[in-house]
Amino acid sequence: VESASCDFTVVDKVASLASANNARARIAKITEKAEKIEAPTGLNTVALLKAGSKAMGLSPKQMMNVAEKLYSSGFISYPRTETTMYDPNGFNVRSILKDHSSHPEWGKTAGHLLRTKYAKTSVPPRRGYDAGDHPPITSLKAATREEVGGGQAWRVYDFITRHFLGSLGDNLCFTRRIAELQIDGVEDYDARFELEEVSVDSLGFAGACSWVLRDIGASRNKQEESKVLKEGMTMPIERARCEECSTQPPNFLQEHELIELMDKNRIGTDASMAAHVNNIVSREYVVLCDETGLPLRPHRPPRPGQKPLPRQIGRYLVPTSLGMALIDMLRNGMSPEGEENEHESPALLSRPGIRAQMENEVKLIADGVLDKSECLEKNLAWFESRYGELSNSLSRERTQEVAGSLRPTRDSLREWKRLSVFEAAKNDQNGGGGGGQYSKKGSKKGRNPNFQRFNKGSSKKNRSNPKGVRKAVSKTPGTVGRSKTRGVR
Repeated sequence: VESASCDFTVVDKVASLASANNARARIAKITEKAEKIEAPTGLNTVALLKAGSKAMGLSPKQMMNVAEKLYSSGFISYPRTETTMYDPNGFNVRSILKDHSSHPEWGKTAGHLLRTKYAKTSVPPRRGYDAGDHPPITSLKAATREEVGGGQAWRVYDFITRHFLGSLGDNLCFTRRIAELQIDGVEDYDARFELEEVSVDSLGFAGACSWVLRDIGASRNKQEESKVLKEGMTMPIERARCEECSTQPPNFLQEHELIELMDKNRIGTDASMAAHVNNIVSREYVVLCDETGLPLRPHRPPRPGQKPLPRQIGRYLVPTSLGMALIDMLRNGMSPEGEENEHESPALLSRPGIRAQMENEVKLIADGVLDKSECLEKNLAWFESRYGELSNSLSRERTQEVAGSLRPTRDSLREWKRLSVFEAAKNDQNGGGGGGQYSKKGSKKGRNPNFQRFNKGSSKKNRSNPKGVRKAVSKTPGTVGRSKTRGVR
């Protein structure tokens, strides 16, 4: 049962009945739904940077440094491109697949594609976007871990090659089976429980990009994929519990999410995007932290006999007092009602649309539509006016107020932690140090719903719902490890 306005006495009763001795759950009905995930397009710079930050713990600048070294060594194609479509005339798929078919890591996948989909053709799939610049990022030759050099270089090369093979494959097709459960004694209540099972029908591109299977809750193990849920099957209930939760404010923006938003709002290009992200970190407008609020530490393998440090999860961009003060100064040119003049407010300096407009004008100059000198003169005059207005709006009192709001980063993080906006630290001693493995999207226990911005001279409304939410959850043993149970009102 899950609702913000449900009868809690019913919830407690359902949980009590499910907790009774010898309580059992019976599968009353099974619903099957066929689903598919389309094969990825070719890899461009934005997708590479997002994968590096989200899955490998590499900043955009680190990822580009590694990719450029791989390019210089002849392992991959040019890593700065916006194109995701392969050239149907100048790209020979069979020759590359033949080179990879004997590789110890993904040779079976390359060989399967060579024997089936590309047995008689060398034309790549015609999907994606052609930006007219360089082709998608691909692996140019097969290489082992030792040949690449191991470490970060191998992880990036491995991802690029697997993504390339996946982009040549077919769609991933699977069946999602949802079993509706009936619990003894709960028939008279408005409560429904479900058990979910996923089985793969056609592996497709997931043969190379196996991480997709984990995302949908499936497994490559054929024994685990066997359908074990059947109508009429009964299972003992191990335990039932009632949880009370509250809505939480959004998490801080992660690095890969910022890259996606920059691409969406056309801030920067494939050549400059990594530098922009690095600038806001190096200038200390934000600090990179894990989900517990600890600054990310450089990856260093433990010394002999030294216990490995807890693994850091996530790459969250936490605003510093300096970064927030900068935005506040720009907003100081707004009217008392909080409205901005579309053409004259200094706050426009921080708007993404300004950069997108400049990028569009540069493209028009390249196409011969706009004159470079006139466009340059117009933009310089506009920016000079905005900065002049900003300078005039900064009185001595306002400058002192901004200076008084600045504080060391460690104090800012301590204040964020006091407000419980981070995940509670766990005693995880598995895995070495280093920022950002796969980001976890779990519960937000321990976070304070009464989240408020603590920077002096500004405030943010409480975005949480103070009303509590309680839900009853049951777990049943004896099912496949990938199955999960959820309760819905």
